[in-house]
Amino acid sequence: RCYHNGLAWLLSSVLWSTLSTVPCALLLAVTCKYTQWYFPSIGVLLCGFSLSSLALLLGIYISKPDKLVLTIPTMAFITAIPGLLYFELAFDVQRSTLNECIICLLPSSALALLLRNLCGQEALQAALTMDSKADVSNTKMEMYLYMLLFDFCIYTACAVEAMRRCDNKRLQVQWKHREDAYR
Repeated sequence: RCYHNGLAWLLSSVLWSTLSTVPCALLLAVTCKYTQWYFPSIGVLLCGFSLSSLALLLGIYISKPDKLVLTIPTMAFITAIPGLLYFELAFDVQRSTLNECIICLLPSSALALLLRNLCGQEALQAALTMDSKADVSNTKMEMYLYMLLFDFCIYTACAVEAMRRCDNKRLQVQWKHREDAYR
């Protein structure tokens, strides 16, 4: 039961993420003069998918809907902070592809890094492409997208495993109650 409810919730969240990407893509198409609109839109879409999986994982452990409604947006905002502050707080020697990949394990931070590079390239009147590299760290932009895809896979796998354990625990409790009833 937990497994089926979780998968239905994940699918509906992925659908809502897809639908909410459309206005973002339209906004990017209007505002980006040099970068193709679909490239950052893919990042927004993958971030939505990853946050849906992460929200599902939180939903397994937080059973009250009123707490969950408060927790998920707070989590999305807090996980964006490292990506937003990275360029201001990290010294040049600390900015590396490995450090950026670690930060990208938080989906909101990965999107923040990608959009920060987009803004930087647009300010320089240059296009941001998959082959573009970040300043100082030389991280390719495609790495941010790969990390968002990796986040989605990891958080989905963790959520599926948590749901499986939740179902197994519920079945064990039901069997124990049945055994106690026969005694």
